Amino acid sequence: MDIFSKLIRKKSINGGAGKNSNKRFEVIHKEKIGALSGCKVLVDKETGVQYLYSWYGESGGITPLLDKEGKPIVP
Repeated sequence: MDIFSKLIRKKSINGGAGKNSNKRFEVIHKEKIGALSGCKVLVDKETGVQYLYSWYGESGGITPLLDKEGKPIVP
């Protein structure tokens, strides 16, 4: 499992613990593309920037989602 997946699976990305901690990232969409692959759209709750995280097997990557002008998507 890659490092980003491990961070997302933790109860809190920003250091807290337990159910009452604040999570910085929220998964707003996820798709399973095959037995070993998929993607998720995450939102950084501090900045509002959306990211696409995709994986295949044990490798993956993350990138900010951009509009047609090349600026990060912030709804």
